[in-house]
Amino acid sequence: MAPLRTFEQTMTTASRLLDSARPAHALAVLVEFDNALTDQPDAREYGWIVAYRFRAAFRSGDFEQALALVDDGPLRFTADIPASEAATMSSMGGEAAIRLNKPRNAARLFSRSIELRRQMCNAELALTAAQTASRLLVDEGHHELAVEFVEQLIAADHEYDEHRATGYAIARFVAEATGHAGLTAQLLAARPWLTAFGGESAETALRFVPKQSGVQLISADRLPDPDQAAAGAAADALLAQRNYADADHAYRAVLDAAIATGRPDALVAGKAVLGMLLSAVMSGRLNAAHHLWTSESGSPRLGILALESGQVSAYDTVLYRLIEAFLHSLSTGDPATSSTAVDTIMHSCVTWTADHDATTVVRLLNNWKLHLIEIHGVNPPAAYTAALDAAERRWGTTSTTNTLYFPHPGPWRQR
Repeated sequence: MAPLRTFEQTMTTASRLLDSARPAHALAVLVEFDNALTDQPDAREYGWIVAYRFRAAFRSGDFEQALALVDDGPLRFTADIPASEAATMSSMGGEAAIRLNKPRNAARLFSRSIELRRQMCNAELALTAAQTASRLLVDEGHHELAVEFVEQLIAADHEYDEHRATGYAIARFVAEATGHAGLTAQLLAARPWLTAFGGESAETALRFVPKQSGVQLISADRLPDPDQAAAGAAADALLAQRNYADADHAYRAVLDAAIATGRPDALVAGKAVLGMLLSAVMSGRLNAAHHLWTSESGSPRLGILALESGQVSAYDTVLYRLIEAFLHSLSTGDPATSSTAVDTIMHSCVTWTADHDATTVVRLLNNWKLHLIEIHGVNPPAAYTAALDAAERRWGTTSTTNTLYFPHPGPWRQR
């Protein structure tokens, strides 16, 4: 093949070869042109030479050369590569690094691609790049490196809810593989939102089960035992009558009966422990509530596991999350950590409630405000009320400081 002496000829020929699925030939043309250069060419023209040489190398399977071009950059001359092209090269370079078993190089290049797209003010493409990065890293078993990209997806603004749902779906596989505490907490907090949003990605995320050992629960995707359901409903009636001691005793009896079968129903275990938690909170037995919530063994732990793995209705899940937010607010640990937990939980609860019982939103915002006051004092710093302030603006209502609100548990039926 005769050398092509001009930029225009080289680019026309390389484009035609790439379009006709002959990337190796295109690469040869571009390398010949590059090697023939002796002085600094026009930086913009040379930028396109480098970009097309990268594409040809990648498409022809020469991942070493492709990675060198995007990772080290052109070594001989200065190249002015358009930002959009540089972002694409970084993303594809990440894939090349994955294929060469260089996952950390891949993660760095994926991050560069996302940052370039953000600088271009293209949030949609930045999220698409994060989605590509997380999928490729997870597919190759590099779960820990995928975390930062998954977190970018699930933090997406509400106009990009499809990306959020996809992020939660990928987060499920990362959390199940690694037990990552942060993603586990976010997956559990997002259950009401995922239930309301629906779709394949949301359903995938909702099937997440936290890592546990030695626990055998029957799935709640069916009606519970009629006798157990009737006993649970009777316990609910005692709770409604504010007979908290008897209600607690009744819920414990339901849980014990379920455990005695040898294969406890997840819905029954979850709702029994939910009732026990609510009885403790409403009667002011906060130490007992905290002990139940943090149980690491025994029958209460089975109920907590059922609640945290979506084995009860979305309504009851929201109730459980409201109790969790309250208990987080009572923590004696780092106030910033408690605030973050409260914000995450309350945002998901308010989002689900707004779609199912809009009149109750103001009561949940009231809970949110009271929790922040509990953590930070009567006038929480503005930095800690930003999420609540945004929620008030979004739903057009203002929180008050009335008493805490915990709804009555839902019916004992299939979730």
